[in-house]
Amino acid sequence: MLLRRCLSRRFCPYHYRLMSTRRTNPLGIQMLSSKLHKQLFSSVGEPKYSEQNIEKSKYHLRQFDLGTSESEKLEDIEFDLPPLENKNLVEHFTIIAQKQSKPYIDLIHRLIKAKIPSQPTQWKYAKGWTKYSTDGQTAISIDYPDEQVMVFDVETLVREGNFPVLAVALSPNHWYSWCSSRLIDKEFRLKSNVELNDMIPMESNPSVPSIIIGHNVAFDRTYIKEQYQLESTAMRFLDTMSLHIMCSGFTHAQRLQYQAFEKSALAKSEENDNLSEQEDFDDQYLSILLASEKDKDVKAYAKLRNVQ
Repeated sequence: MLLRRCLSRRFCPYHYRLMSTRRTNPLGIQMLSSKLHKQLFSSVGEPKYSEQNIEKSKYHLRQFDLGTSESEKLEDIEFDLPPLENKNLVEHFTIIAQKQSKPYIDLIHRLIKAKIPSQPTQWKYAKGWTKYSTDGQTAISIDYPDEQVMVFDVETLVREGNFPVLAVALSPNHWYSWCSSRLIDKEFRLKSNVELNDMIPMESNPSVPSIIIGHNVAFDRTYIKEQYQLESTAMRFLDTMSLHIMCSGFTHAQRLQYQAFEKSALAKSEENDNLSEQEDFDDQYLSILLASEKDKDVKAYAKLRNVQ
């Protein structure tokens, strides 16, 4: 992949030349050209093979009728690669990743170290974005939050349409709230199609690195206006739900939902399944889920597994 990218960018007679000398391994398989190998693996040098490993490799190839005929040899292609950032490819790409992620890691650290401002004493019911003072006492209308790092959450009213209704954001400096014009103007039943102006504006300068943090943030991201523009932006997203699952696995409610999905998929795949049976299953699942959420019943998961 790396070579293909380099070729696509720099494929011209001034940057490569065909060579007649080819590098092959003891099995006769053609390897990288000498020039490319030297640029990519200068810290390692030429590989060394033991006779035992060579014979073992040949034996395994013969088990699949491979290695009995000489493979086709292609002309070597040699060109200049950008210099490695460090001694080897692993360190090279690690350094590149660190450079690209550093602005966003710095923003996350800024949020972690910040003293969270006081929550507003009263939320303003107005179109668009509202910015609240540090003490939470005053509020002003703005076009979008002028922040680089925020915790963000969106609320929708699915029965009325697939568009955002309310949103709230928290930065190291201020609280913010957003209200849809449809909510304020009571236009829910007058318009059914979602338009770009129904989305939430978040970015003032798309070239400045910024990061949005949220729980299942992929859902919230779908309601950000700038995410539908063709031009790419420097905004990135951090999902706390993914971080939680990575560290602790599914939550109790997620396990219930996953089990319900498996049961539903199994029921639909059976030839004799009918609608009444599926509805009965859905009712059982819903009652178990609600009981679990209300009473924190740890036995609900085991009970769900026995639902037929």
